[in-house]
Amino acid sequence: MDRSKTANPLTPHQLMMTRGEGRSVTVITLSGKTGSGEIRFQSYDKWQRTMRAAKVWVICWGMAIVAVLIPFLHFFLVPVLVIAGPIAAWRISARSNAILGGETHCPECGQFTPIIPAYRLPISDLCGKCQAGFKVTE
Repeated sequence: MDRSKTANPLTPHQLMMTRGEGRSVTVITLSGKTGSGEIRFQSYDKWQRTMRAAKVWVICWGMAIVAVLIPFLHFFLVPVLVIAGPIAAWRISARSNAILGGETHCPECGQFTPIIPAYRLPISDLCGKCQAGFKVTE
């Protein structure tokens, strides 16, 4: 098979950058330098929130069923997972939007830096090259 003719698959970051709605953000380093970037923002309607919550609840309870088979740990894991299922589902159903991630260039060194996923702004992160701390805000 000739690999030169096959299309390059998207990286997980590139795939994420095709989803949601793009929003411009400001990146401020701890030393005060500023730059710009873009985040991908996803909004969830009532049905999507309910489905996401149900999925988490089923996964937790499914893991609890599997945990029954683990000697000694099942005394701890099963009750925790049974209780965690509805709590996690409730928390997820309350979130109407999420930040999928984003990208920017470090204001200190100019290095391309992906922005981590989060549920709200501001997001604090580090540059992978110069280790400069920065905050992402709208």
